[in-house]
Amino acid sequence: MFQSTVLNSLINGLDPIHGKSVQLRPGQVFQGTITHLYPGQLAQLKLGPLTLTAKLEAQLEKGNKYFFQVLKGDGLPQLKVLQSQPFSSMDRGSSSPLQSLMQQLAIPPGGEAEVILQRYIKESVPFLKNDIREAVMLMEQSRMPLEDTLKTILQIHSKGLPKTVDVFNSIATLQSSTSIGEGIGQLLKGINDYGLHQSFPKLVEVLRAYEQPISQNALLNNGQPPYSFLKQIISQLGLQYEFNLNKSNDIQQLNQSTQDLKPLLMSFLENVPERLVSVREQAEFLLHRLTAYQLLSSDSHDLLHRTLVQIPVYFDQKYRDVTIQWEGKQQADGTISEEHCRILFYLNMTHLKDVAVDLQIQNRIVSIKIYNENPKPHLIINSLFPSIKEKLEEMDYQLSTINWYHPNEGNRKLIKSEGSYGSQGISYQGVDIRI
Repeated sequence: MFQSTVLNSLINGLDPIHGKSVQLRPGQVFQGTITHLYPGQLAQLKLGPLTLTAKLEAQLEKGNKYFFQVLKGDGLPQLKVLQSQPFSSMDRGSSSPLQSLMQQLAIPPGGEAEVILQRYIKESVPFLKNDIREAVMLMEQSRMPLEDTLKTILQIHSKGLPKTVDVFNSIATLQSSTSIGEGIGQLLKGINDYGLHQSFPKLVEVLRAYEQPISQNALLNNGQPPYSFLKQIISQLGLQYEFNLNKSNDIQQLNQSTQDLKPLLMSFLENVPERLVSVREQAEFLLHRLTAYQLLSSDSHDLLHRTLVQIPVYFDQKYRDVTIQWEGKQQADGTISEEHCRILFYLNMTHLKDVAVDLQIQNRIVSIKIYNENPKPHLIINSLFPSIKEKLEEMDYQLSTINWYHPNEGNRKLIKSEGSYGSQGISYQGVDIRI
């Protein structure tokens, strides 16, 4: 429960704007509840957790649910009602609201189309008729269980990503419990089993670098400022490959000189024989997982920039992924401010199990919140505080507080948004260390 809540919060975004706004496009259909009626055919509607004001084409009843379709127009959204009676007053002998909607949209009843339509309505997701057609195509090609398939499609839809097979395969890897680190280990084993290590020496070298214990891994022990450190990780994973490709005047030279993981995986798949199914699947998993984080990191709003990435590390004789989400203010020159930002880390540790760290920076003053279901380890926190403070001061940051929180099992609520970078998750109670 804790793990899924934290990871969903990371994937869905830190800033409160993501959960408090909706962009309606002409032709979209959604189910809404009339909450207030105003003169001039204006009404206030509830769409899931959101409230919006729109102009209606018909007189409706307050408190009832209807299906609406968005019409073309400027200013307030203009809505067409797709059924003449509210849900509550429809006769038992008449067709259901869902069947009536499918008839109006010329969608055949039953099958995948009805399943995805029901899920869109349940999740209060506005959709176009074409969204249903594209989702059905993905459902027909998916090899995952139905629920995982629907979750993946909804995630693609909510992020406004293209509903293509490549995008689906990438986002679908987030449903897998296999980490990037475990995927690297499996691919290395497959390369060795098939005797391919001499054919792909650069890929093997990069993969083996992630096998180094965390204490010996230069990538994770370089003392760089936070965003510079994250940019280097993103580059070494190959998450900027397409960007570099667009800027390069010599694509062949770029591909020959690269030491980044993603382009090396792409080259591997282009050259390894099709008959080596298992090792190809291992490389495809890693490639799709990296692409998924590229797709999810492309999200931004106004001056907020968001980056989501997993770093494979090896410690305590086991591969682990550290999931990091960075959200900060984009400056006029396009760079990201390191003075005002928020960083969330998630990892699973041997003894503490699931740990989430929420690091907020305002005017280079750092506050750290640690979320974990175990009792607070006072001795460890107290012993680490001076060294953390010293390391931050070396990078011109000042440590303000370290807070340890644990879930309140009797009252699970949403984490309250704080400052400019709000998040949603579980409510926690804890004690503070303050300077």
